[in-house]
Amino acid sequence: MQMDLRTLLTKPPRTDAELLRGIRQCVSIFEPERVQAWKPAPEEDIQNLERLIRQTFGRELPSSFKMYLQQMGEEDGGLLSKSLDYSLGDWNYFKGRNLARGAVRALNPPARSFIRKPPPEVPSWFFFYAPLMETGWGFSAVSEVSDELVKADGRQLFRTHDTFSRLLFFCAYQGMMNWPVGRGMALKYKADTFTSGLSGVHVLRAEARCPEEWLGPGYRLAEAFCRELEEQCSLSECWFSSGKCFCYFDGEGRPLEPDNRGYEEAHFVHYAGFHTGCGLTVCINFVLEYGPVLTFHIFSEDLCATKQLADAIFQRTERTEDRFSFTMLNDGLLPAWLRFCPDWS
Repeated sequence: MQMDLRTLLTKPPRTDAELLRGIRQCVSIFEPERVQAWKPAPEEDIQNLERLIRQTFGRELPSSFKMYLQQMGEEDGGLLSKSLDYSLGDWNYFKGRNLARGAVRALNPPARSFIRKPPPEVPSWFFFYAPLMETGWGFSAVSEVSDELVKADGRQLFRTHDTFSRLLFFCAYQGMMNWPVGRGMALKYKADTFTSGLSGVHVLRAEARCPEEWLGPGYRLAEAFCRELEEQCSLSECWFSSGKCFCYFDGEGRPLEPDNRGYEEAHFVHYAGFHTGCGLTVCINFVLEYGPVLTFHIFSEDLCATKQLADAIFQRTERTEDRFSFTMLNDGLLPAWLRFCPDWS
């Protein structure tokens, strides 16, 4: 078996079958047992949800979501459910059920239910909702993109301009990035580390404070920062990256400004880039908690490219010392079939 990250991360899948195969490959790099734990939702529950969506909205179930339900709608090994902060079987009062049945119940809540229906001005339906936190994920019922997501947060509901396909693969990608952090050998971020001839897969994870002016209208300076990194460090945006735009919008698709939401609620859509020449991928998130903060992961086999990219980020931001880690996997933890680039050996 041979697989290179360049193909996996930069070539968009043409079908749901290709999407599923890519997710399996991404998860299996370090955690193949998670794939073995997948358990599908019962076909009867999926069909009930399909009928309800067709009758209520005159639409078909998004094919990517249906694929997810048929493969792992009852147990997904933490793929999506970990991002939702719930196991599928323990989804609040849907305990012991599956995501297909939970979505049906969210659309038809029982009397005195805590579930709140979304605002009528944004036609949508939830596949996951956490009543006590008033947060959840659902699908737009009017978008031309069948699996376009919406997100409930607090007492409002916002379009994300993202899709379920990209979100699902991004969850697998995050797992790939996070796994080595807790299992690798700790390294120091010093110049001699990057000139010592060390080789192998490594991960740099860091947090940095951004200039306050990045909070300006439309967060345009934060967007420009990602574009500058692409040019300076020869990055290409990965197919599943949800772009250089912010993920909270009003009912008409207009981006909301910081003053409308509050620092603790707004955050940047995930950005993922890949350096096709050296074997490097970077994940960037921009969050607003007590001011603008950038968090990023660099997953690479090229130490010099890692330092180049990290230094380019730190030139524009202030590094947070207590939230920084730099680790490398030894050969025993690195799959022999993993290649970053086609000519890697």
